[in-house]
Amino acid sequence: ISAVFLTCLLSNCLGSFHDIMILPKPGISMTPPGEVTWGTSVDVTCSISTQHVGGTFTLQKTSGSFTKTQSSSSKSATFNIQRVNFDHEGFYQCQYHTTVSSRAFSSPQSDSLRLSVTGKDKNHVGCNPYTTSLT
Repeated sequence: ISAVFLTCLLSNCLGSFHDIMILPKPGISMTPPGEVTWGTSVDVTCSISTQHVGGTFTLQKTSGSFTKTQSSSSKSATFNIQRVNFDHEGFYQCQYHTTVSSRAFSSPQSDSLRLSVTGKDKNHVGCNPYTTSLT
């Protein structure tokens, strides 16, 4: 579904009409799909079906403070997360923002995408066999 324009009459002193744009929910995908090996990189792609290109995509982890923003002149943006570790594990969502006729519009959040990290023991504690303890 592409963006939908609605014209609504607002009861203000001018009695003017205002356009409202409803953007569709973006799609979200990950390459490689499934589990990601610790220390490698992953690409998360956000896409939207709208004729109003030239906006900004935001990728956000649903818990924590991870947020990345990227401008796009097309209908998608790819976010690269390098050296993936267990802090990256969790659920991610995309949102699309655009401006039309000097008015800002935002899409709903995408469905959640789960990023799972594998390949290194979460409970591993490193130690150096050459250290000496003095008592």
